[in-house]
Amino acid sequence: MRLFNQILQLAGTHDITLLALAHKGEEIEPQMVRACRVARLIERSRAIGPVLALAQTPRLPWSVGLYRDPRMRLAIRESLRTGRFDLLHLQLVRMGTYLREGPQIPVLLDLMDAAALNMRERAATAPLGMRQLLQLEARRLAQLELRLIEEADLSLLISERDRASVGSPRKTRVNPNGIDPPPDMSNAVTRAKSTVILTGTMSYFANSDAAAWFTASILPLVKLRIPDVQFRIVGRDPGRAVTSLSTAGVIVTGAVANIANELRRAAVAVCPIRLGSGLSTKVLEAMATGTPVIATSKAVQGLPSSLARYALIADDAGTFADAVVRSLQDSGPALDRASLGLAEIRRSHTWRHSVDELEASYEEAITSHGIRNPVAS
Repeated sequence: MRLFNQILQLAGTHDITLLALAHKGEEIEPQMVRACRVARLIERSRAIGPVLALAQTPRLPWSVGLYRDPRMRLAIRESLRTGRFDLLHLQLVRMGTYLREGPQIPVLLDLMDAAALNMRERAATAPLGMRQLLQLEARRLAQLELRLIEEADLSLLISERDRASVGSPRKTRVNPNGIDPPPDMSNAVTRAKSTVILTGTMSYFANSDAAAWFTASILPLVKLRIPDVQFRIVGRDPGRAVTSLSTAGVIVTGAVANIANELRRAAVAVCPIRLGSGLSTKVLEAMATGTPVIATSKAVQGLPSSLARYALIADDAGTFADAVVRSLQDSGPALDRASLGLAEIRRSHTWRHSVDELEASYEEAITSHGIRNPVAS
């Protein structure tokens, strides 16, 4: 989503070549194809990743070795040899090892989440045995992140917490995600007065944990006071652990055509995140639809404080349930707070604002590399 919106915003004034790894049969979103001068997929079988990772294990973390593909190296080198570029933009630590393919031009590395922090969060709840493996992976990721930050001209992280987790090096900046409110917000939508919604990609460990915790520990407390409450778990790739939560009063939808419409029909959006790193997009998406948000402090710690203050914060099951009940029984204050959050997003947190900051980072990376010409692509 981050790269998609960045490319659409950049396309009006920049010439973009996109190189991406993909499994056979996957395609680039048509809007991105139209936005790029060149959009090329490097196809690979699902079996090749583990083979490549195993070969790279002595020098790279497993989760990075999975994506160290010689065909991507060749594609980058060939593009740089045959075209004129002002900057190489690499996204995620997985792509960071390709920065050496372009030593002649400035390199901006968008790490997004701090990968080592994320892996430590995974390890904290993993079973014994797997926990030790994840802790080792986290240590190796931490070492790689610091090395890549030093080698790149500039590196970006998605939140202050993620930047702090890598030691806040001088060559790092924070570039939060943006969010664009739906264009049809003026249309009247009836919110279901007892509907609570959780959105997100449900295969992500932090989201599946949030869904399970809310269903098992928070929802029963809400039902004691609001028996007809309905909890909707909305998002693609729900595994067995999530689909098994579907009972009376709990609906697991899987992927939907329009997340914004689902949010606009709900009375409250919940974000009971206990694990993970980065910035919780689900909070931004809910705020961008004017939907009241109740979240853990973990869920909002990646948000700018100017936005986080418009979410109700609750970190234990009882407090969280109380906040949900209050918001459902007396929706006025909750909707007023949500309206203020939406106004703040429109004022300073859209994708245009985020990409303006990205372009400033491009200029900084180019200047620090010794090039004084304005960025052209």
